[in-house]
Amino acid sequence: MTDLLYILKERDWTFEINGVVEKRGLYFADNNRIISGDQKITNNYRLTEDNLLIYDDQHHLTFALELDLNNEERTVFKGEDVKNNEPVLLSSTSDYLREPDFRFGNKIGVEELTRYNWVFGVNKSIYIDREVRFLADGRIAKSREDISLSRWEIKDQNLRLMDDAGIILTSLKLQSNNANGIVFVGIQDGNPRILTANPYDFVDGSNLDEMPLSKKASHQIILASYFFEKESDDDFQKLVEVTKKLVGSARDRNIEIVIISNAKNINDLKTDFTFEYFGTERFKGLASSYWYRWISEYQYLLSHPEISALFALDAGDTEVLNNPFGEISDDILYVGSELNHLTEPWTSHVSRDHAFYDWYKSVDAWNMQLLNTGVFGGYRSVVLELLGAMNIYWSFNRLDEYQKNDVYTGAYDMSYFNLIVYKYFLGRVSFGPKVNTRFKHDERTDAWFKHK
Repeated sequence: MTDLLYILKERDWTFEINGVVEKRGLYFADNNRIISGDQKITNNYRLTEDNLLIYDDQHHLTFALELDLNNEERTVFKGEDVKNNEPVLLSSTSDYLREPDFRFGNKIGVEELTRYNWVFGVNKSIYIDREVRFLADGRIAKSREDISLSRWEIKDQNLRLMDDAGIILTSLKLQSNNANGIVFVGIQDGNPRILTANPYDFVDGSNLDEMPLSKKASHQIILASYFFEKESDDDFQKLVEVTKKLVGSARDRNIEIVIISNAKNINDLKTDFTFEYFGTERFKGLASSYWYRWISEYQYLLSHPEISALFALDAGDTEVLNNPFGEISDDILYVGSELNHLTEPWTSHVSRDHAFYDWYKSVDAWNMQLLNTGVFGGYRSVVLELLGAMNIYWSFNRLDEYQKNDVYTGAYDMSYFNLIVYKYFLGRVSFGPKVNTRFKHDERTDAWFKHK
């Protein structure tokens, strides 16, 4: 089953019901989720021996499939739609690859290789380098100097990557070339390797050899969330009004903005933002609306590997003044701040859970600036690190409260935010007038963001 699971995760798939293609470009992720070519999560799956079971988001079994054929060229599962008893086919055969985008053509040559920024990694989730460039003279430009890849050559759709001495380190074979991207796969040192280029990685310019390797992220967004404690039918209209200034300021600077909420767009209203629904029913009694933000934004970023840089902002009281993405640096977390010190009454008297209070008593709070959760961001890896830490601290606080070893931190996410940033990001954090305006001063400056 291990080999079959590897094949399941490493190939693109096409899904048919009763002879009609329903989905192309599916892939099976490590978290037991199925993701379509547009990066949207569609279903859950479970593999047992030669049987593949697919469930909907309510964990109801929808498709029961059995391995029908498996060789080097293709793998096929057959079964039925449990509800409608219609025949189902899931296939990785080349006959079922996603239709090519004729902007690219069916083959890859020097022109295509030198046109894009490339991502080099292991499987589909672990990235070794996100900024690989193939230069026309056969050299490889990359952002990480510790990677031994230096030269390249392509022949019969096989891409060879070599070191300075010309020794072949890995040979990659073209797997797919279509509207969702170009993918090469292969093996290096016994481990799978994947090289991908996507349409949003296009390098604009005619003299590609002289163009420096871009340090800008390939897909950047502004992310915000807003949750309603008591849900009603007009919540989505309220959401549009609350986020109107933020959305407008992001769109004016040509930045995509994503809003996460538990509001339901029952009237199918058109918006200027990308909407992501996040149901909060399972967290009732466990988390406040403040913590819905950290849970939902962490889940969203994990589910969207195409996002490589972002800023998460308060939905109702922030605006984008200047585009930050051309100025951010690797491994630096950018956070909002206030003019006050960490001695604000809520920090020293309100938030009394042990994790924060023990740390607070051990530091010189009078000489530490108060950091604000209303603005934070940077490259993907550093934001994931912060979101993961916030969720871990919240989870352990809830566990301690359940075991009656501590009090619940409640709505005071800023206490953990300050603890985590000062404790774990020291030397890797940036805040001040470049990041946000003076808190509650209603001013417009050269800062990236206005906060109240």
